[in-house]
Amino acid sequence: MGRGRRMTSSPQPLKSVALTLLLGFGSLSALGQEQSKEAVFPSQLDLRLCAELALLHNPLLLQAEERVVEQQNRRTETRSAGLPRLDAVGSYSLEDQDRAGSFGGGSSQSDTSWNAGLEAATRLYAGGRLVAELNAQTAREDAFRAALGATVNRVLLNVVARYYAAVLALKNIAVQEEALSLFELQLALAQNRFEAGVGPRFDVLQAEVALANARPPLVRARNAYRVAIEELRQAVGLPYGPGQDAESLSLQSEWPERRSLDPVESAIAHAMELHPEIRARREERNAAAEETVAIRRARAPTVQGFANYLFQNDRFSEDDEVLQGWGVGIRASLPIWDGAAIRSRIGQASARQRQTAFQLDETELAIEIEVRRAWFDVQEAAEILETADLVIEQAREALRLAENRYGAGALTQLDVLQSQLALTRSLLDRESAEHDYHVAYARLREAMGLSPIQE
Repeated sequence: MGRGRRMTSSPQPLKSVALTLLLGFGSLSALGQEQSKEAVFPSQLDLRLCAELALLHNPLLLQAEERVVEQQNRRTETRSAGLPRLDAVGSYSLEDQDRAGSFGGGSSQSDTSWNAGLEAATRLYAGGRLVAELNAQTAREDAFRAALGATVNRVLLNVVARYYAAVLALKNIAVQEEALSLFELQLALAQNRFEAGVGPRFDVLQAEVALANARPPLVRARNAYRVAIEELRQAVGLPYGPGQDAESLSLQSEWPERRSLDPVESAIAHAMELHPEIRARREERNAAAEETVAIRRARAPTVQGFANYLFQNDRFSEDDEVLQGWGVGIRASLPIWDGAAIRSRIGQASARQRQTAFQLDETELAIEIEVRRAWFDVQEAAEILETADLVIEQAREALRLAENRYGAGALTQLDVLQSQLALTRSLLDRESAEHDYHVAYARLREAMGLSPIQE
């Protein structure tokens, strides 16, 4: 019955596949046992571990899995309507004695009537309505499964973005600490020159002001790291362990290697074919079409076969005899007039079917734009990174020359401080470009319907 769709019993296989890929085909059961013992945020963090934990604990993903389970049970309920059923049946009634008739011998009916027994019934014909209803529920379950795949990718993308935000914050802390060290060295140099009588007091004041101005960015960078860890923990879906906080965590902070970028047309074609949201919309359209068919076939006759074995009282027996025996039969019904109720339901179902088609068009267009935007963002960040290393090298050289010329009296200390600020800005810009590149690349993969985390 149905269109021969291949089904699985639960959403767990999809999660297992995702976890196995993330683990590099490692021990999935060992991870599950470890997490069951201690479901808290780990102290040693890397991106892959955060992704694995999110697949196990993220509330949004768990909700999506339960929606699949709910739909599985709906499909089972629909399928059961076409299977035989066995019921225990019975009835009891009490009538006014004036309603009880009699036969010529003078005996009258008992004013009570009861029966009890078992009845088996099965639907023999329903005009194909059950097949269409089951097809609709199957397509809807496939849509929920595809939506679960989209949720997995969104959760992983959120983890990637939060993790890289924490990495960027760590990188910025290192840059600001390096800048602070440079300003401290510059202050020490200015003080030594002033005490030796070869430098003005103004240089010392300038160095002190520059050092004081370098401290707030470092404070902000450290706070940004703490906030990024909290948001990463929210994306994973785990609480802190006892005595744990953002400062006690160890984060793997190296940027991954850059990847080659496929043509945007190829990325769009891949998204149109495999993106789980598009597949979900297509299955929703299929489900709406099958629901329309099922409602149209409500006009067909319904034929049901039944067989029973009943015990009942003999209403004409003075000794309260109990009669028993079997019976078989066929029930049939054909709707003749329903006040246009079926026609109205057909109109509603047809409208829903057209809506799903429009929703599919809307989703395809939105995903195409999303792929293009992410592709442009990756390209922009890659172009910035191409020049970032050269700019940093030039800024370091400019600072070195400025310090030498300042030592020789050819430049003022203000020139040195400006060179130091230029180097700090170049380092921060490079780390921001690295962050933007990797987040955009993960967003591009998610827009293409791929896992944001690449092997």
